[in-house]
Amino acid sequence: MNNLGSFSEKSLLNYSELAAEKNHVVIDVYLLKRMDFIAAGSLLNLSSALKSAGKSVELRSPSPLLATLFVTMGFTAYVKMARRKH
Repeated sequence: MNNLGSFSEKSLLNYSELAAEKNHVVIDVYLLKRMDFIAAGSLLNLSSALKSAGKSVELRSPSPLLATLFVTMGFTAYVKMARRKH
């Protein structure tokens, strides 16, 4: 599992390579504390590309703040979001 505490373009490349082998891609963001708008846009682009390739994508366990960012940016058009349970 990739530690997304420090999200980067390299992380996206790793996910892209791993996703090529899977039909269902799970990105667990439980450890992710914050994300800037540019990184969120890159993740949205990756999610869109995976969906276009016929893969299902799930964002698992975002914090309430990140879930709000993801919904506002339109992630729900491309991914299933499994929110944290408190």
